[in-house]
Amino acid sequence: MKIAIVANTSWYVLNFRTPLIKKILKAGHEVLVVSPRDSSEYKFSSLGASYEQWNLDSSNLNIFSEIKSFFNLFSILRANKIDLILSFTPKANIYSSLSARILKIQYMPNISGLGGGFVNRNRFITSFFMRLYAIALKKAEIVLFQNNEDMDFFKKNSI
Repeated sequence: MKIAIVANTSWYVLNFRTPLIKKILKAGHEVLVVSPRDSSEYKFSSLGASYEQWNLDSSNLNIFSEIKSFFNLFSILRANKIDLILSFTPKANIYSSLSARILKIQYMPNISGLGGGFVNRNRFITSFFMRLYAIALKKAEIVLFQNNEDMDFFKKNSI
């Protein structure tokens, strides 16, 4: 099985998901890390994982840049014939989930925090992210939450 781990920084994956990568590889599966370059990505090959650069600016909210980032991720996942996506961080969760639905790939998003779209004081942006998450997570195999507050927020808001 070929498993993609998708996040908004290589540093995040290296520092928080290295044990997961090692377990997946030990179980006999392939791992592809998909994230923007930030000087940590070169270490994935020493773990036995492969790497693809995702063109994403995690703090950008320009709709045209975001559409381009989505299609870049979609193309990477399709070209690498991924069987399962494990995603972390808000944009990675949303874009991976939407890509997985189109490509008919299993996915398991991990909600480790709400991100800027939810803490933003602009109600339109918050509402937009809530709707995107609701659409994106609808067909997930399972949604993992790292804290009860986020899970309660998602349940309360029917996300």
